[in-house]
Amino acid sequence: MGRRRRSRPRGGRVAGNAIRHTRGPWHLSLDQRQGKLVATVRDHSNKAPVPRSGDLCGGGGFGLGIVRRLATDFRVIPHQQGKTVQASWSRPR
Repeated sequence: MGRRRRSRPRGGRVAGNAIRHTRGPWHLSLDQRQGKLVATVRDHSNKAPVPRSGDLCGGGGFGLGIVRRLATDFRVIPHQQGKTVQASWSRPR
């Protein structure tokens, strides 16, 4: 499996969380910096993401935990227009 294919689930999970949990416009960017894949979501909510217990019957609750567990760096950066959620992963070798 190539590098691009391994990165898709990670970036997709971040995008899926944005779609499901934000109201109004949001912006997703994927970038490569210093040998890392960096996924950034900006939205207009000032509420920090909250981990929830997973629902095995299809109710979700796993996304944030998966992202935080797999990411080499995870941060929430509040700002006047809302917040930025950023996760990064070391590039596969």
